Amino acid sequence: AECVRILLEAGADVHARGDQHDSTPLHWACHGSQNCPHPVGSHVECVRLLLAAGAVPERLEGTDEVRRVLESAMG
Repeated sequence: AECVRILLEAGADVHARGDQHDSTPLHWACHGSQNCPHPVGSHVECVRLLLAAGAVPERLEGTDEVRRVLESAMG
């Protein structure tokens, strides 16, 4: 989450879309919880930071884990 915080403070665009899957940072953070688990990282906190910075949870589809992360972040 610290990396996300630093990038946002530096002006990273939360609406940017990558070439792969046309996904936004929010998509990657939600799907990362399922596909790239990390014992130190907090996907929920990353999603919270992105939402607070104006990311829009559009077209987010996926497994129960993806929905769990998004719902946890949204409170």
